[in-house]
Amino acid sequence: MLSAEQRRHFIKLSLLGLGCLANPSLSALAAGKSSLAAKKVIVVGAGVSGLAAAQQLKSAGAQVLVLEAKDRIGGRLWTDRSLGTPFEMGAGWLHGPVGNPLTELLQQVSARRFVTDDDSLRVYRENGKQVREVELLQLWSNFSEMMRAVDRRLSVQDLDISLAQALLQLDLKKSQPELLNWALSAFTEFDTGSDIATMSAYYFDEDLSFKGADEVLPNGFDALLQPLAAAVDIKLEQKVRQISYGDNTVTVTTERASFNADYVIVTLPLGVLKKASVNFNPPLPRQQQLLIDKIGMGNVTKVGLLYERCFWPIETQYFGYMSRIKGQFPYFMNSKTFSDKDLLVGICVGGYAWEIEQKSDAQISREVTEILRRMFGNNVPEPKKIIVSRWSMDPCSYGAYSYSAVGTTAEDFNLFNQAQHKRLLFAGEHTQFDYHGTVHGAYLSGVAAVKRLAELVTVA
Repeated sequence: MLSAEQRRHFIKLSLLGLGCLANPSLSALAAGKSSLAAKKVIVVGAGVSGLAAAQQLKSAGAQVLVLEAKDRIGGRLWTDRSLGTPFEMGAGWLHGPVGNPLTELLQQVSARRFVTDDDSLRVYRENGKQVREVELLQLWSNFSEMMRAVDRRLSVQDLDISLAQALLQLDLKKSQPELLNWALSAFTEFDTGSDIATMSAYYFDEDLSFKGADEVLPNGFDALLQPLAAAVDIKLEQKVRQISYGDNTVTVTTERASFNADYVIVTLPLGVLKKASVNFNPPLPRQQQLLIDKIGMGNVTKVGLLYERCFWPIETQYFGYMSRIKGQFPYFMNSKTFSDKDLLVGICVGGYAWEIEQKSDAQISREVTEILRRMFGNNVPEPKKIIVSRWSMDPCSYGAYSYSAVGTTAEDFNLFNQAQHKRLLFAGEHTQFDYHGTVHGAYLSGVAAVKRLAELVTVA
């Protein structure tokens, strides 16, 4: 019998294999192209996963209709320009451009890319005092050792608990506890979109990544949508209320009309599925509903702060803040490094992301100004304009992206995308473990869904 540590290693190797299978090219659909030709397929949702699926279906000769609830495409990839400069309300980084399927799409539209230097960082304590460089260097060492200690403890216990519970079992008294707590918010909770109190200590960091430094798109991440949406039939402002599926056909009913097809690919965000705001007739199989309930839906709040002048160190890419309130603006990104506008992007994570989104823009402006004055001095002005993402309050998402909650396994994500009915399939970043919570994960899930559909049609 494998030990827990051996099993974790085996899972990692297995997922590497699954990652290859989850990245089919158009040529991988060649065998099913004739079977999909002239088939009518409805794709629910015009986010990245839905658009990726639609492009694959179109290339395979299917008749495709995409139904989108909003008055725009992109889903949680949303570039807002109300501040007079591109501001990413949702997805903001190209994570690992080397081998990333999004890189080629962005090259097709000659999108400008900018490498954000993760090492360009200043961290401030709650009283405004800057953390010394030597302390930050020691932090990285202590943080890595802390995570290794968690792995060792879980290997002995062979038990999945929350990361917060696992950390309580460690002695952190001599290991910069305040800085470690900040790092847990700034990096772990931000990366996973969840709170350490609810994320699985066993699986939170077992997903995969592409190589290369993270990049932003100074002119807007929505450049990615141009090749994805090209020549696709998309109907906007069609909020789906019911999806009926039977042995021979499917019917998708929106607030405005009903649409019939041979198959349906559902790319609704996990948060929407959890709210059960779309009725499935017949109800989803019990296994599918269990997966919806088990997998976590997290949240990250982004606050765009536009100023008349730059009052922060202009060459520094990131600023950290060690608030006594966990998740309260642990991270700020300096957009001045790639934009001509004086824009800071504040990030709230963990449980506080859900909390701050209940506040008004004015309240948030006062809150963040108080923090920035501690960091940069009392002369910091109020922002000229402010914008807040509020994904938890969006009825088309109810959160930012999925995460490995306690009790959730890698298999749960991957089972999500297995066809539970020959007419109904799912796609979305939450339907595959390897790259969940990412734009490229959403894209790959849409491609994989069409590959599964082609296989189903061929077998039938």
